[in-house]
Amino acid sequence: MLCIDQPSGIEHFDLSGTGNNMLSLNGEVAVDATGGTNPLTSILDSVLTDGDAEDTIVVDSSLAKTGAVTTSAHIYSAFESADNGTKVFFDDDVAITVD
Repeated sequence: MLCIDQPSGIEHFDLSGTGNNMLSLNGEVAVDATGGTNPLTSILDSVLTDGDAEDTIVVDSSLAKTGAVTTSAHIYSAFESADNGTKVFFDDDVAITVD
């Protein structure tokens, strides 16, 4: 498990690889993790997360699903923080649970 007290400048999480990996994210951590315009998405205050079918992402209710986007021929579920407008994009292959 990766614990980040004060993340910043994170553009991308990659959960793919060996094992069943999990990322727990809320709107406050997501905005703290971003650092301006993400060069991978060209969107201000955004984080991109990749993974595979064995991986899980848990988000709190401050992040609401807003649709889907396609980047580099890959589909991502789009979530946005109601608190601060941060946008997070999760690989459609990953299981997403709203807590």
